[in-house]
Amino acid sequence: MTELEKEVVSKSVSDNTIKFCIRYVDDTLVLVKRSDVDKVMSQFNYFHKNLNFTIDSFQKIHFLDLLITKNLTDLYYKNIH
Repeated sequence: MTELEKEVVSKSVSDNTIKFCIRYVDDTLVLVKRSDVDKVMSQFNYFHKNLNFTIDSFQKIHFLDLLITKNLTDLYYKNIH
């Protein structure tokens, strides 16, 4: 993941495509314009064949054990609990 940050994220931050990026272990939160989502996803997924990034809904974001919405932050539990 460090290589991904060096090669893809830093380049996208410098050209202002990615506004914010934070990672903790295998969770990554990236803030981009809606118009750039497909571009960033393809760059991330193209980086390595064994890495597969997904997008949460634009209305609800799951990061670590948090559920983040426009007006609320709450605890999030996966279905396995």
